[in-house]
Amino acid sequence: MPRVVAGLLFCVLPSLVWGQGFGGIFEKAPPEIEKALRERIDLFYKAHLEQNWGKALQTVHPESANAFIGADKMQFRSYKVVAINWDENYTAAKAVIDFDTEFFFPGFGKRDVHVPLTSVWKLQDSQWYWYAVPFNAQTGKNSPFGPMFRDSKPGEQADIGKMMTSGPTIADLRSRVVADRSEVTLQSDVPSEATVQIVSKFEGPVHLKLDVDELPCLSAKLDKPVLQAGETATVTFSCKPETRVKKPDGRATITVEEIAKVMMVQINFAYPTKQP
Repeated sequence: MPRVVAGLLFCVLPSLVWGQGFGGIFEKAPPEIEKALRERIDLFYKAHLEQNWGKALQTVHPESANAFIGADKMQFRSYKVVAINWDENYTAAKAVIDFDTEFFFPGFGKRDVHVPLTSVWKLQDSQWYWYAVPFNAQTGKNSPFGPMFRDSKPGEQADIGKMMTSGPTIADLRSRVVADRSEVTLQSDVPSEATVQIVSKFEGPVHLKLDVDELPCLSAKLDKPVLQAGETATVTFSCKPETRVKKPDGRATITVEEIAKVMMVQINFAYPTKQP
């Protein structure tokens, strides 16, 4: 039984979106070439779902066989090809795969997440093969779902290696989903409402989760638990007080699962206005 790589999300965050935002992502290959690659990708990942490693090995490049055999295999429930980035001669490609899986987040426990990772494919003898860029001090280490790079310049490799670039940093990824404010104020003695806007520039869907302190009269609602690139979600905080007593302050957390980002929102209640 393969071991679940519980920490994989955090170690690949600097490079998990190679396939998102690089130059050739919108380049179209000849239909027969793309069809052949997609069939091999399906064979590779369906074999993972079946935990049939011998079948998966059939699609692994001979140079990468040892790396694949020795690597931990991530478990996932389903996958989807999000994008394919081609080299200029259509002899190598990077496929961005969205995995429906679960990870352990410190402080949050196991959570269902969608993780985009990149796998590298190389054409040899008219056949596509999954390929692991050889390890060296510049490029990082092999991964069963695509090479992982440190934040350094790529080393000199074969043609497939020259396709690689170091990916965005964790800070870069987290900066792509932001809240327009970190503090809201509600009234203690009259009905009131306040909103926080969550804007995503992450190239792919992100899942949001809202947790709010239990406070008198407070209610909170997130209108979009799944946020697509370029979309905005709204968190609405409201209070319909039954008394004029000052309400206790609290806070809310908005978690962006794919990038393990937690945004805090301070919830303040104003003191009641004086009666005339």
